[in-house]
Amino acid sequence: KLKSLLAKYKFQAKFSYFSKSDLPTSLMGEHNKENVAAAEIVTKQIKINKNIIKQAIVDFKGLEHRLEKVAYKGGVRYFNDSFATTPESVVVALRSFSAPIILLAGGADKMSDFKEIAKEIKAKVKYLVLFKGQGSVRLKKELLKQGFPRNKIKIVYDMKNGVKIAKSKRGFGDVILLSPGCASFGVFNNYKERGKLFKKYC
Repeated sequence: KLKSLLAKYKFQAKFSYFSKSDLPTSLMGEHNKENVAAAEIVTKQIKINKNIIKQAIVDFKGLEHRLEKVAYKGGVRYFNDSFATTPESVVVALRSFSAPIILLAGGADKMSDFKEIAKEIKAKVKYLVLFKGQGSVRLKKELLKQGFPRNKIKIVYDMKNGVKIAKSKRGFGDVILLSPGCASFGVFNNYKERGKLFKKYC
């Protein structure tokens, strides 16, 4: 649709279209395949060698606090996505995994709409740990409305206890994911502190 729409107008700039890259990458999620494809387009425009592009994508491990793989212990993978402070970014994170997920989320309220994230949590999450905050209160209410089991939700007041509970619910092959969808204030100073504490206690 976008291509046909742009065809109606005259632009001096050159347009390049892309979907998802099939180059090997350690980055999680379909959205990152699109990001890699965008990077490929740019590097090809400035005539960087294909082998250099491929190696750079293999070597790039992502950014801290953005679906960052931080540990693999006892058959369980741990991911720090503390930068995800909106429900939409959490939905993207949840869709990046096919394995059962134990999710650490919630916190301070940003007056977000939690309907879509609640649907995704119900579909993908086996246990939910929520950090104290008004955002968590509203998210829990929406989850219960959509039928998520009350006994699979736990409110915590700090990261140490949150990770401890998450670990107690883990099974071989599971993912323990910090992806809050809310602001950090109230329990943490900022998203960076929240992510670093998660990594400390994993």
